[in-house]
Amino acid sequence: MFWHPMKIEKAKDAYSALLNTASKFLSPSMKQFFIRKANNDFHRIKGQSPEAIEKYFKEQKEANESLNRAVSIYNTYYDKSSTI
Repeated sequence: MFWHPMKIEKAKDAYSALLNTASKFLSPSMKQFFIRKANNDFHRIKGQSPEAIEKYFKEQKEANESLNRAVSIYNTYYDKSSTI
């Protein structure tokens, strides 16, 4: 299947942004969960059509916005003595 270079770059940028946002969680388990989810989602689009890659980009852009809010809220109330 033909991959359009611009769509691939947009998908990689969205993936990188998600990894960056996920790495901001103070909780190691939350950080690991969202990094693993970003990895799994990104690897699912390999070999997909340009339309599927564009859909991935849009979904991940929205997910990153939500994740940014979640990081802010979670880190505000994070308890370092917690095991979660």
